[in-house]
Parts: sequence; structure tokens; C-alpha cells
Amino acid sequence: MDILGSEYGWSKKQILEETYFDEYIEYCFAIKKRLFSHYQILLAISHNPHVEEPSKLQEAFRERVDGISSYGTDESASLDKAGFGYLKSVMANNPRIVIK
Repeated sequence: MDILGSEYGWSKKQILEETYFDEYIEYCFAIKKRLFSHYQILLAISHNPHVEEPSKLQEAFRERVDGISSYGTDESASLDKAGFGYLKSVMANNPRIVIK
């Protein structure tokens, strides 16, 4: 709650009553990416003029920011076929659900 309040200026009521739980996660990832980008700029301004290879710092930050994937879009995740088959069989027991 503190993150959303401080970043967007939302009140406690707005956060608790007008925001869905899955949106919290998306907002937190977006805030984290934005903060890393901001810190990258500040560090580059203060540090890069004094080093021989300034591109190394930029590459390290780029890898760090790219590693923060948004919730639910993990590319390494794969479909659990056995679990999906079990879910289909359980859902098929309900006459109100039509399984194709």
C-alpha cells in the first residue's frame, strides 16, 4: 500500500476499494522498472565520467531491468499438460460447463 501511495499519491481508500489485487502486482512491477531506470540515470551521471568503460554499467543495469518481467508473462513457464487434463476432467463433471 505504501508503494502505491507514495508513487501515485493515492489514498488508502483508493488503494483498498478501487484497485483489484492483480493490478497491485502489475503496478509494483512497473514501479520497480521505473525506479531502476531512474537510478540508472542518476548513477550514470555521477559515476560514468570517472571510469574507463562506462558501457559496462549500462549493460549491467539493462540486464537487471530486463530481468524484471511482469507478472504472468514468464517466458520460461510451460503448460502442465497433466494438470490441465485433470482440470478439464474435474470441470467436465459439472453439467453447466461445456468442455471442447
